[in-house]
Amino acid sequence: MASLGGVTLPADSVWTDEFAWSAVARTEEYSLTGALIVQVGARQAGRPITVDAGWLARSVLLSLETLAAAADASYTLVLPQGTHTVRFRDPPFAVQPIRVLADPATTDRYQVTINLLKV
Repeated sequence: MASLGGVTLPADSVWTDEFAWSAVARTEEYSLTGALIVQVGARQAGRPITVDAGWLARSVLLSLETLAAAADASYTLVLPQGTHTVRFRDPPFAVQPIRVLADPATTDRYQVTINLLKV
């Protein structure tokens, strides 16, 4: 089971960028004399977590939108890969309706990607 801040997500939600981040930060630049200066350090926080949540009912999306609207709030994300403390990135979601309707019901479905940041 997957969840975010107490909101249940589909069990097959996928962390799409799990291996696209490095714990090491590195900068390389040349000095005025032409020498290469390399600075290396460990990142303390800020790992992006992008979750492909698949199809969500509008009611679930509205619950997630309420979480995302809370300024500076952190939430517990539970995925098969583990549990993480996260907050929303900007923009918090990428959303596409499965079927475009003028007056959608709370049961209508949306394709949702959730953009989070590990804290």
